[in-house]
Amino acid sequence: MDTVFGRATILNQARQTDGIVEVQLIGWTLANGANPTMYTIPSATTFTPLNPDYNLTTGSSKSTPPQTAMPALSDQSTPNTVGCKTPKVGGEAVEFYNDDYFAKVRNNFNIPADVVENVNIFNWNKMKPSEGKGGDAMQFTPDRKYIVKELGSDHTALLDITKEYVAHICQSESLLVRFALHFKRISDQKNYVLMNSWLPKPEGASVTLQEDAYFEIYDLKGCADDKMMHRDYKRLDQIHARCWDCKTTYCPEDDRKLYKKSKEIARTKTFFLHSLQRDRVLTKITSDAQFLRMVGLMDYSLIVGKKQCSTAIYKEKVLPCGGFSPGDAHGKDQAQPYLAVHDDTVSAYYVGIIDFLQFYKCGKVCAHHIKCCDLKPLATVHPSVYGKRFEHYFTQKFQVANGTLPTWVHVLDDLEAGDEAKSTDINVGMSKSV
Repeated sequence: MDTVFGRATILNQARQTDGIVEVQLIGWTLANGANPTMYTIPSATTFTPLNPDYNLTTGSSKSTPPQTAMPALSDQSTPNTVGCKTPKVGGEAVEFYNDDYFAKVRNNFNIPADVVENVNIFNWNKMKPSEGKGGDAMQFTPDRKYIVKELGSDHTALLDITKEYVAHICQSESLLVRFALHFKRISDQKNYVLMNSWLPKPEGASVTLQEDAYFEIYDLKGCADDKMMHRDYKRLDQIHARCWDCKTTYCPEDDRKLYKKSKEIARTKTFFLHSLQRDRVLTKITSDAQFLRMVGLMDYSLIVGKKQCSTAIYKEKVLPCGGFSPGDAHGKDQAQPYLAVHDDTVSAYYVGIIDFLQFYKCGKVCAHHIKCCDLKPLATVHPSVYGKRFEHYFTQKFQVANGTLPTWVHVLDDLEAGDEAKSTDINVGMSKSV
């Protein structure tokens, strides 16, 4: 039994006896953990859907209208977005890549195309290098719900996976960061993305409470590159060990020790979630890791923002203000944060997968061999190894909290949240009977 992903034309509807569907597959991909290989099948083939409720005619788990054909992907930018004639970013004219696809992301997650048009929301002069090793320029919006980030080689990677990426995050419960715009700035001819932030700024009545700030923030890969970004409500300096970096070479010894200690904490830290919430998080991580393996990407991270306080303070101060500020609100099973009560502490987790636009090409292969004597496990490994390790790592990282989540924390349940999931493409995952 091999699992494949592809696009299908339905020849005969599902048989009542066994649910078998006869389809014509076009350009299918083996999901075998190796680099994806594309095939064209000249004749009809029999398949069994992985999801018995999946509607192969519409590409949805529920009845939706047939989708119109999508245009071919292009590496050429255009001056318009879908439904927006004269969009700008930070008051400047820009051109957009494959916006028929990214419009689906915006529609699915309610992201306005003009969210960063105003210079008071986004100002090009305030772009700063990120804290990551790549150092690409980026800027948060004032509410920290969105980020504009410069793309280097990531630009080509995003062009290559646009169709598969949009289908995945719009059809499944995903923690992959949401690219809402992929565009080129006219004035500098550089490429950028607009994406969501998984760690928005506190809002509402609790905004003045220290407890509603991020107590800890982690950037986790499941390898020796795990790091702690915030500790005790304070940002930690990130000291990257590079021989050509003067800051690294001459930084105070105490700062080096603190940075090393923070990495050890990140590597050994465990997070407690109640069984239902833990299953929800791990299901999404598994689905995303399998997708990233399939398209040949690696070196991604799970960003984890944690807020916490004692049970008594939560009931006395935080709960009367409406609880911890909301995070992602588009999950059909539960809006973020994921809450837990463990050892008389209420914790809120804001999580998402970032920095995944890295193919395992020559540069990464060379880095793998150069770092062979570095601390293990390495980040620069084959996508199949990286993805499987990523999945397993977080089954250990997220531990089961005692008991069930108490009702007094006011978590929105499935029936209250409703099903906001939308399907906007016809990519399907199926098992091929052999």
